[in-house]
Amino acid sequence: MNILETPITVFDSVTSTNGRVSSLAKFLKDASSHQLIQQIRMTEDRAERTRLKSCLPCATISTICPDGRKADDAFEHTGLICIDIDGQDNPGFGSGAELKAEVCKVAEVAYCAISASGNGCFAIFLLTHPENHLGHFLALQRLFRSRLGIVIDGQCKDVKRLRFATLDSEPYINDNAEPFRIIDAKTIPKHNLTKTTAIMGQRTWNGSPEETLDKVARLTEEVVRRGIDLTDGYSNWIEIGMALANLGEAGREFFHAVSSVYPGYDRAKTDTKFTNLLRTTRKVTIATFFHQCEAHGVTLDRNY
Repeated sequence: MNILETPITVFDSVTSTNGRVSSLAKFLKDASSHQLIQQIRMTEDRAERTRLKSCLPCATISTICPDGRKADDAFEHTGLICIDIDGQDNPGFGSGAELKAEVCKVAEVAYCAISASGNGCFAIFLLTHPENHLGHFLALQRLFRSRLGIVIDGQCKDVKRLRFATLDSEPYINDNAEPFRIIDAKTIPKHNLTKTTAIMGQRTWNGSPEETLDKVARLTEEVVRRGIDLTDGYSNWIEIGMALANLGEAGREFFHAVSSVYPGYDRAKTDTKFTNLLRTTRKVTIATFFHQCEAHGVTLDRNY
């Protein structure tokens, strides 16, 4: 999907109560405010810059909400999230261009450009689970902090957050960007799952299907975010697969996620392997997955 074709809602300014549906491309490429943006970048007085910015067109990148941006106004999620990275929150970077260069190192960035002030930047991602906007934001917040040492604006958790028009003659566009992936336990099918009891040494995990899936989901998210390859070596891959196959069909998405960290990951082969592992007679409990995560420094608690 070309994200620039995504319909979004554009407002004439931050004070506008009603918007109009337009494409992301039209909003990002609109040159009508370029002169005002250049004036903003030359203005040193912070209060005056804020006043000038309030006159810029703006858009809700994550929502279609032409009737308004109030909490109770109806909206449709666009499947995108836009994060802001302000220079004042990241003093280690000298300019918006430096921040932009660093942000573009994240493979899932689909679009990135310098902000209206010139001191920061913004980045747009496709989402795997748009219905969990907050979950995606929190995962991005952790990712940028841990991998790049970058603080992103906390207000971006607001699904109707406004993005000001900007000016960047060389925006970063990645047409092949994969959706930003989080493992959302709420989307995993729970049929045929029963209470999970897993014994590992002196510790025991006794969890309901919901508790087990949530624990595996959170551990998997951390493994993927940190780029930790639990499947290094064929035997490890098989062992992790069998542990996750213990969850039945619900483990398939987790197996794909942890396998994807391996440089030679092949989705089709991984899918076939998991199908075969579901049929194996050798029993490996989910404790094996917990143990491997802990051995690689990924833990959530000590209650198993």
